[in-house]
Amino acid sequence: MQKIFTTILACSVTVVSFGQNHSPNDPHYSKAIPDKFIEVPGLILLVYLAVHVLLTIIKMFLDNRLKVKMIDKGVSEELIKQVAQRNPKEMMMDAIKWLMLLTGLAVGIFAASLFPIGILTVAFIVSGAALGFLVYFIVLKNKFKH
Repeated sequence: MQKIFTTILACSVTVVSFGQNHSPNDPHYSKAIPDKFIEVPGLILLVYLAVHVLLTIIKMFLDNRLKVKMIDKGVSEELIKQVAQRNPKEMMMDAIKWLMLLTGLAVGIFAASLFPIGILTVAFIVSGAALGFLVYFIVLKNKFKH
C-alpha cells in the first residue's frame, strides 16, 4: 500500500511541477509573438550592422593606403581616378536595390498593419522584403539580358 501511495505522490509532484511553466499569470503566456522572435533577429541585425560598419571602415582605410602608395609611385592621375571611382552604373543599381527593398518593406508593413499583431504580420513584412528583392532580381536580369 505504501509503495502505491509513494508512486502516486511522485507522479503527481512531477505533473504539478511541469504544469507551473504555463500559468496564466506568466507575462509571456498570452503574447501573440514571443520575445524570442524579436530578440534573436534583433541580435542578428545588430551583429550584421556592426560587422558591416567595421568592414566599411577597413575598406576605406585600405583604399586610402592604396591611393597614397599609387601617388608615391608616381602613377598618372587618370589611372588613380579610374581605380578610385566606382562605376556610375554600379552606383545606380545599388540605389535601385535599396529602393526596391525599402518599397517592399513598406508594402509589407502596410499589409501587416491591416491585421492584428501576430505571426501573420511578421510574415507580411518578410514577404514584402522578399518581394522587393524579387523585383530587383527581375530588373537585374532584364538589364543584363539587353
